[in-house]
Amino acid sequence: MSDPLDPRRTFDHALALGLGFAWAGFSGQTRPLVIAAVWMFGTWLWSARGRWTPSGRFGAANFVTLIRLVLAFSMLALPLHLRRPGAGLLLMAFFALDGLDGKLARRSGQSSKFGAAFDMETDAFMTGLASIIAVDLGCMGLWMLVVGGLRYLFVLVTYKFPCDPEPVRTSARWAFSLLMVGLTAALTLDWAPFDWLAAAGAAGVVVSFGRSFVWVFQHRRGTSRG
Repeated sequence: MSDPLDPRRTFDHALALGLGFAWAGFSGQTRPLVIAAVWMFGTWLWSARGRWTPSGRFGAANFVTLIRLVLAFSMLALPLHLRRPGAGLLLMAFFALDGLDGKLARRSGQSSKFGAAFDMETDAFMTGLASIIAVDLGCMGLWMLVVGGLRYLFVLVTYKFPCDPEPVRTSARWAFSLLMVGLTAALTLDWAPFDWLAAAGAAGVVVSFGRSFVWVFQHRRGTSRG
């Protein structure tokens, strides 16, 4: 059984979903993205069975993350005329549950590397979906698609250029939170200030990833993967 956190698996996940998002963003066709996401998340969860938590059980925390993933997929099922406020309400529920999975894992002693990675990949997936819908609704320009795909680009770069672990920055979490709040507001109500709030959050995320890219090239380990 392969390691569910193997760098190659993470690379494949990022490549498949990154290409799916790029196709959906520029063609408007989401079916390839849905197929890629169902396959990658499904095979990842299956390969990690027995190692989801220290006890081997799936656990309440991962179940909450799974609910958040279902909320993300639900956004793709919304017809165009219901995307506002439907997408905003789904994103609101998604963001409201953010952090609950981590608290449950810590309180129950079931924290795991898989759980942390599952939470992060679910956040990245929802960010990409919200970005696509924001562009479709005219809230954001095409540049927002780049913001939605930055996580996948970063994974691909760090796979090619392995580096020392980056220090955890609270500013990155605040930037992501501002982006989620801004997108939630913009996708719920058609009001220009909400669009600017989402743009401010997007700018914060770009700056945060910019610092991370600089870290990668300053602290890479000297060799790159082929």
